[in-house]
Amino acid sequence: MRARVNLLTRHAYPLYTQHIGAQFSEKVELVENGDGGDWDLAIVFEGMSIPAALTVREGGLVFVSGEPPEIGIYPPGFLAQFDRVYSAKPGRHPDAVRIQHFNNWHFGYNGSEQSYRYDHAALRALPIPEKTRDISVVTSNLSYLPNHFKRLHLIERFRQRFGERIDFFGRPHRFVEYKDEALLPYRFHLCFENSGVPGLWTEKIADPILGYAVPIYAGAPDIEKFFPGAVIRLDLDDPAAAEAVVANVLDHAEEIYQTRLPALIEARRRLIEEHDLTALILAELGRVQDAPPRAVRLAPPQAFADFNWRELGSRMHRRMRTLATRAAYRLRGW
Repeated sequence: MRARVNLLTRHAYPLYTQHIGAQFSEKVELVENGDGGDWDLAIVFEGMSIPAALTVREGGLVFVSGEPPEIGIYPPGFLAQFDRVYSAKPGRHPDAVRIQHFNNWHFGYNGSEQSYRYDHAALRALPIPEKTRDISVVTSNLSYLPNHFKRLHLIERFRQRFGERIDFFGRPHRFVEYKDEALLPYRFHLCFENSGVPGLWTEKIADPILGYAVPIYAGAPDIEKFFPGAVIRLDLDDPAAAEAVVANVLDHAEEIYQTRLPALIEARRRLIEEHDLTALILAELGRVQDAPPRAVRLAPPQAFADFNWRELGSRMHRRMRTLATRAAYRLRGW
């Protein structure tokens, strides 16, 4: 009999269809936002919109954070509902695991249709495509976090210095309907996480790895632990050094790409098989498979009395840090 897992999210459409392969489906029935019922494991990804009542094995309530510490609001009472918490944000939960890299991939995702054009089998079997361009970046014009501001500043420096040698996608640049179109033709991809926290990385690096594009990466300082040899590091706090890194890649693109390709292929395997939400699910099922069932009720974060003031405090803290970052850049003449 297959194990039953309920994955609760704040989204009205499924996030993880692309992650579910045939071997996983033989062992696990994964339902997103299942209504009630009996489950071996229940996982809340980032948050819930409404309360949930369900039956789950003892030890089988898991919370997985999806946002960086500056954004995610998790009252202690909310986290106390869970048996285990995966989050890079410091907290007082007795069974907290300080890793956070289980976000859904955006490779092949269409935002307007809220669907993916690659299923798991097609994604796993995807061959190395012909690489005709050197560097791409997919970005936005968000600016409310310090790393947002640093990213915007650095991208503008790249645009002024390198011009059409880099292809810029996203707001306010060229629109791309499917993110894979901004990855598959490229040897390298510029990746900027919204934070630089150990153990925290997202689809921003996962997507280029899926598309066989070497990540030029600013984010988790321990990223080599997850993808050894596959990543070129970029320092957001040293724009001149970052420019030098990109210039070197552009001047020796094919040579560097071929040197990194074996590690990139291994990184892709690790991403799909070891660092995905499905791997976490299998590990957690092994931990609770013999535990008895229990009836539980889960309340969303916003149901707790301290949520609003925590959210306000978080916004004020973000605002002050971003203003301080902008002031520091002005003082340096950047």
